[in-house]
Amino acid sequence: TAGGEPVQLLPGGGNPRWSPDGKSIALLAGAVYVLELNDEGQRKALRKVCERETSNAYLGWGDNVGNALCWSPDGKTLAFTAAGARKFEGDNHGSGMPGGADPLVVDRLLWKAPFGFSDQRRTHVWTVPAAGGEPTPITSGDFDHHSIDWSPDGDLIVCISNRTGNADGDSNTDLCLINVKTGNRVDNWSLSPGPEYQPVFER
Repeated sequence: TAGGEPVQLLPGGGNPRWSPDGKSIALLAGAVYVLELNDEGQRKALRKVCERETSNAYLGWGDNVGNALCWSPDGKTLAFTAAGARKFEGDNHGSGMPGGADPLVVDRLLWKAPFGFSDQRRTHVWTVPAAGGEPTPITSGDFDHHSIDWSPDGDLIVCISNRTGNADGDSNTDLCLINVKTGNRVDNWSLSPGPEYQPVFER
């Protein structure tokens, strides 16, 4: 911060997030990774925490989609957004789309993605030990959940979701608090007339 030459730690990756102790950086690069740093802030080791699949279904553009990765306050767990269950069976392209001569049954208004058909997968919030392990979804259902932040006490994750029943026809996302341990919603949706974006806990 005092100035100097920048040092490239990695050739790519998105959503870099410092760990609470400042010794690691979590990032998304196809999978979820943690970059460990030495005492001089130089690259020490890069390890894959878990795989991460994403949906091509439309959530919004740029900042509307919000934060996709964050650390728990104790630095032991990562939360991230990723695709839920596949919509189409028989996928043989690795894209979530039906393969061969299977018909594409369109039952949603937003049936196209920016570059082709939508895989229509929902985005959910997942947690995984920062040391590595099997990720666990903490949201579910036929709704998208994204734009996350972890509460300072470590008990809750805030996200946004559209529960109007017409998510493809309007952008009225509302706030939701999720209990990290149980995955249960712990408060009412904000249910304001307009959309909310990028929730952040006060620290």
